[in-house]
Amino acid sequence: MNNFLPKVDIIIILLIGHLFGDFIFQTDIVFKLKLKSKKGLFLHSSIVFLTTFLFIYIFSKKLFFSLLISILTFISHFFIDLSKNKNNFDKGINFVLDQLLHFFVILFLSSISNFFVVESIKNISVFKILFLLVGLIFILYFLKYLIRSLYEILKIKLVKDKYYYYMEDVEKIFLFIFSYMHGYFFLLLPFCIIPRIIYTIKNGNEYLYYDILISFLVSSFCGIFLRKVTLLYPFSFFEIFLLSFLFYILFKIFGFLLDKVILLFLKNKN
Repeated sequence: MNNFLPKVDIIIILLIGHLFGDFIFQTDIVFKLKLKSKKGLFLHSSIVFLTTFLFIYIFSKKLFFSLLISILTFISHFFIDLSKNKNNFDKGINFVLDQLLHFFVILFLSSISNFFVVESIKNISVFKILFLLVGLIFILYFLKYLIRSLYEILKIKLVKDKYYYYMEDVEKIFLFIFSYMHGYFFLLLPFCIIPRIIYTIKNGNEYLYYDILISFLVSSFCGIFLRKVTLLYPFSFFEIFLLSFLFYILFKIFGFLLDKVILLFLKNKN
């Protein structure tokens, strides 16, 4: 029976591969191509395949195992997204169902991995950073797409000011960091949301208050959860501050470079 219980290590590795492929490297161009044709969907699923393979191989050092799990991930991801594109559900419902199905696939593939000899992650620092990455991607990408999906359902127009989204990202990171550090840092949490509140009042976008409230609760919860996970070997303030903003900058650079590569490829093809 225990052979079918997935290990936390493998779940985290597969989840990281999925989050990188499905969020960080799913830029606006990749997203549009994915909706436009099966070739675009193939491109997106291939990116998920590559990120999954990369992370699994780095930690397992097993080529056959990494290829097998990555190929199964590619196939499942392609058909799940294909069915999402063809059904008539609201975008918000589609988004939630899509991510739930991907997560169930991750649990299933994690169970399969028990039949291979895969060592657990013994380096505590690496394990901590993986959890940090999951938390950051969740608040910066998953939460953003979830809120946008809710806007679609409620027929609310998105804010088009790009600087607003940078403000939102920085707010979430600080909420995440201060909640992680706990103690007197909790007193700083209300100050994190002041810039967006001022923006909301100035522009008369009252609906953004709900956005701010959801971001506040979820980002704070993720910070507290990360604290519980790393309780025995916690990050210092300097470590989590530096790593959080370093990863954020790298996420933006990777996404920018990927868009440039795809645009260059499409330009040469035409």
